[in-house]
Amino acid sequence: DPEREVPLGESPVSPADGRVVEISTEMESRYLREESVKIGIFLSIFDTHINRAPMAGRVEYMTYAPGRFINALRKDSSRVNESNWIGLQNSKHRLLVRQIAGTIARRIRCDIAMLEELERGQKIGIICYGSGAELYIPKRFFKPTVKAGDRLKAGETLLGEWIT
Repeated sequence: DPEREVPLGESPVSPADGRVVEISTEMESRYLREESVKIGIFLSIFDTHINRAPMAGRVEYMTYAPGRFINALRKDSSRVNESNWIGLQNSKHRLLVRQIAGTIARRIRCDIAMLEELERGQKIGIICYGSGAELYIPKRFFKPTVKAGDRLKAGETLLGEWIT
């Protein structure tokens, strides 16, 4: 659980340590309900598994989805594995974070509550070992600057820029 130095500004930071395995555009229908940039992150067993809030905001959406525990590197894992969804909103933006369980420890812990106000980079929970995280941000408001293969640090790595 290393200390992190959250950079100044409002650009979203990574919710998890790990490697970017996907950047795509898709219709996010749970919370954002619009075309969104999806950033998929794989957390190996050697990564810190503490998750952090990508932006300051209020928890407006939370839901747990039971599921399987297949290897997080498999493409279908994000569709079928146990996960927890967290929607954040502030006066300017909304985004959605997904914690995805993996094969080994098969556990997600979320340490925040509905309507709680979060600071950017604040700890929000942990996904236990060999797992994944996803971040969805409305495409019309966000331009990613990370790319597949990049290494990320939760609470520190800037993921892109807000489009005003």
